[in-house]
Amino acid sequence: MIIPLEPPNKRRKIENPPPSLPEHILIDLISNLTVRQILTLGEVNHEWKDISNKKEIWISLIKRDLKVKIPKETQCLKTFYKETWSFIEAAKHSNLYGHKISEAIQAWPPYKIQNNTLYMAKNQFNDKSLNLWDLDTDKSLGFFVGHNSEMNRIRVKNQCMCVSYRDNKIEIWDLATKERKHLFDNLGWTSVFKLNDTALFYGTVSHSIQMYDTKNSAYIHEFKGHEQLICDLKFKKNTLFSASDDRTIKMWDIDKGTLLHTFEGFCNNISKINVKQGCLFATSTKQTISMWNIKTFELIHEFKSFGVPAISTFTIQNDFLFAGFQNGMIKKWNIRTAQEILSFEGHKGGVNSLVVINDLMLSSANDHHLMFWNINKSKHLSKLTYLSQGIDHLKFNRGKLFAFSRGILCLEPLPNCPLDADSDTEE
Repeated sequence: MIIPLEPPNKRRKIENPPPSLPEHILIDLISNLTVRQILTLGEVNHEWKDISNKKEIWISLIKRDLKVKIPKETQCLKTFYKETWSFIEAAKHSNLYGHKISEAIQAWPPYKIQNNTLYMAKNQFNDKSLNLWDLDTDKSLGFFVGHNSEMNRIRVKNQCMCVSYRDNKIEIWDLATKERKHLFDNLGWTSVFKLNDTALFYGTVSHSIQMYDTKNSAYIHEFKGHEQLICDLKFKKNTLFSASDDRTIKMWDIDKGTLLHTFEGFCNNISKINVKQGCLFATSTKQTISMWNIKTFELIHEFKSFGVPAISTFTIQNDFLFAGFQNGMIKKWNIRTAQEILSFEGHKGGVNSLVVINDLMLSSANDHHLMFWNINKSKHLSKLTYLSQGIDHLKFNRGKLFAFSRGILCLEPLPNCPLDADSDTEE
């Protein structure tokens, strides 16, 4: 049997091509399908994939299924749909289920989630190892054994990991080679330390900040000027912000090692700082959050809540500031007008973590509750009681909710998320 060859100049027809309809009609038709049907349609061929990824379709799906506003800075609408859907599904669940990553972990271990990997310490008497876990497969990626002391902080950036110990030592590890690059063993006291892309910054007992090149293993700068211990550090591009117990915040040029400005006027010790939308936010140990313009150094607003115990945590989302208090209350302000918009009441213990995604907020507190809220209403959507001890930190990552409480990691995989099976979320 002879099979005739196809002429080289004859173009093979694409199987199942899109119908020859005007694009706006085709988009309207596809927008009426379910998300899973649209994802299946995109697997037929490249032409169908291009059509199913049209932003007009995903805008329509977000309005139809999620009923939330799309932030102006949103770049990938499919990713936005996935994250928002996952968060809504989490709020609908009646309970969480626990999963111990490690069988025996001492209370309050340090941890870090980076690039879907969990870094978690075993601070046991006979085991001072740092364990790595793949959060997709829930399998061990190995462990590090370094200085034989209890770990208290973990920082990860790119292929560099830094670990601090309670005996005031810091280790630098290369994650690619799993080799220890440096051990700082003469610090005396380490109040705080942070990593950026190329360097380690840490506070010293002499109230200065040391900058150490993690790639070339060399000291670069020492930032001097504070009169008491450093309590927090933040980066904004090439600028370093340092808060100190001397009730000041200093702004430094990282490349030159020079002081740019000192923010003063705090009546109490500073507990936390953040840099968002061209502004510096700082909370003291009382009921005030200060907002400064980092270009003009002007004090823009002071968010105050009289008669309420101290602020325990805060976060900024778009034009709104959310603060949790030690009496369980949560407040929402407009950062442009400093107007208090809403108060969220429901927790019976101090709020210690807030996560805000679009129109939804998740809060944890020492009353052992996770609470879901619509940020435009003061009534909570759902309240989940799970752990026998207070939750000290929340992390929302790739459609999963992580609640950390005295060594237990709780996962909420959210199997109903319609994009869980779709690995290509980029437009």
